[in-house]
Amino acid sequence: LPATLTAGGRAALSLVVSVPMRDVPQYSMRGSYAVRQGVLAGPSLPAIEGLDGEIRFNRLGLTDGALRAQWLGGPMRFEVSRPAAAPPGDYVVAGHGEWHGEKLADALGAAWAGRLQGRMPWELRFQRRGGIPDLAASMRLDEARLDLPVPLAKKAQQPERLIVFTRSADKSGLIVESHLGTRANARLALGETGKGW
Repeated sequence: LPATLTAGGRAALSLVVSVPMRDVPQYSMRGSYAVRQGVLAGPSLPAIEGLDGEIRFNRLGLTDGALRAQWLGGPMRFEVSRPAAAPPGDYVVAGHGEWHGEKLADALGAAWAGRLQGRMPWELRFQRRGGIPDLAASMRLDEARLDLPVPLAKKAQQPERLIVFTRSADKSGLIVESHLGTRANARLALGETGKGW
């Protein structure tokens, strides 16, 4: 883990590596990482609690598994799968959950106190295809109240949805767009520098 994160709970790593003596580069590896009642937190990461599940992998990346936990006042669940006939190293992560506005405001700091209220159900799909990332996520804000400057202000019981998706991507970077109905639009460009993003 990065030095800024702290973790707790029970975890077990299982790993099997086979190395052919006549062709070492053609080694194979498979394994799994299981966690029970885990906790993950950090200075900029609100505590993820009750982390339960197992993820399996091989030398090329994730293969399958599922994790569930409590985060920002609500449950969340992620499932990892590998599409049929997908090239080695490709995988899909699908997730869904629910945040509570009050918990999110607490995590963002004192300036947000009282500005966010209500349920915020979300869903997410991340796919790695041919080494290229693809993200699609949305959050329903129908029951949420946003006490923010115009045009972001919103009353409860007013239908609205936040959408985030990959506009374009390659192996060295991607452009992500977000839309909050007709209220606001944003575009974020991320590039790999060799030392991170």
